Amino acid sequence: LGMDMRHLPIMIQGVGSVGSAIAKSYWEEGVRNLSISDTVQESLDLVTAQRPGIIVVDPRHAHATGAEIFMPCAGGAILNKRTVADMHYRSHTYIICGCANNQLATPDIGQMLHDLGIVWCPDYLVNAGGLIEVTAEMFGRDLEEMLVRMRTTFLSVLYETGESNRPTSVVADDMVSERVAQMSLPQ
Repeated sequence: LGMDMRHLPIMIQGVGSVGSAIAKSYWEEGVRNLSISDTVQESLDLVTAQRPGIIVVDPRHAHATGAEIFMPCAGGAILNKRTVADMHYRSHTYIICGCANNQLATPDIGQMLHDLGIVWCPDYLVNAGGLIEVTAEMFGRDLEEMLVRMRTTFLSVLYETGESNRPTSVVADDMVSERVAQMSLPQ
């Protein structure tokens, strides 16, 4: 999105393979207001070993750390009425963007996030990069071109959300439904 993330408080919930790579990348880019959580101590140790400024947070409180950007990279259904309320009223979270699958505990949480002014990046859009990389490799497609198309789709979701005043969850689901309907699938 073209943001300078170096001074924003960021919370990464779950530092397995993807979450740890994100933490390492952000640290290398100069992000120093970085917190992480995980239920596996070894995962935490691997991330913090060479990065002593990273703050480790109890996983039960990861959603309420004061982070403006919350990155769920662990289990699903983390976004429920209680955690979202905590993010808004206690943490002042503005963006939720992570790779955990099925982040919304129930579909109405997308509307709740939208009503509170929290931008949620739908998990299946966030995770599309991994699938795109594999597809490019398997079929000899241009990875950079495919990633530009993915970014364009993501920005379209954000733009349409603003224009239509609908949650990102609804806009993204509608886009997927429209694209699937346009596909010619074998009978």
